[in-house]
Amino acid sequence: MRTNRKKQVDLDHARAIMEGREDAKPVNGKRAETRDSKDKSETRSLTDERAELTRVKREREEIALAKERGEVVSFQAVELVMAEVLTSLRTQMEGLPAKVSKDLAAMSDLMEIRDYLASQVAEVLAKASLYDLDRLFSKLFGEAESNLGEDA
Repeated sequence: MRTNRKKQVDLDHARAIMEGREDAKPVNGKRAETRDSKDKSETRSLTDERAELTRVKREREEIALAKERGEVVSFQAVELVMAEVLTSLRTQMEGLPAKVSKDLAAMSDLMEIRDYLASQVAEVLAKASLYDLDRLFSKLFGEAESNLGEDA
């Protein structure tokens, strides 16, 4: 015994089949997108692109304003300052053996040697901590901005 079942026909899909369009082929048992649905996804994509562009422009303006206010500095300026500080520290640490070797040669007590070395290292580190970063930033910051340009 046969039962009559009515088949649901998607008219857009049927037209696509009749016209031989590529979007007529089913994908995973479902029909592919029609032109109308593709247009909608392209419109959404265009809207998303515009929103992203607006967001990026706003962020750039915020960064430019923060730079004008002196709230941020460029990465290159920080790099220059840190390079200056670390170069100075390295030079002082490399000079330490020559500075302490004579005194160490006269010492025989291990605790005395250790304490003396610790005090000399602490002295070098104390000098590094007293580095005038504000002065260095102001000295190098203008050079960094004029030589390296803007970050944003």
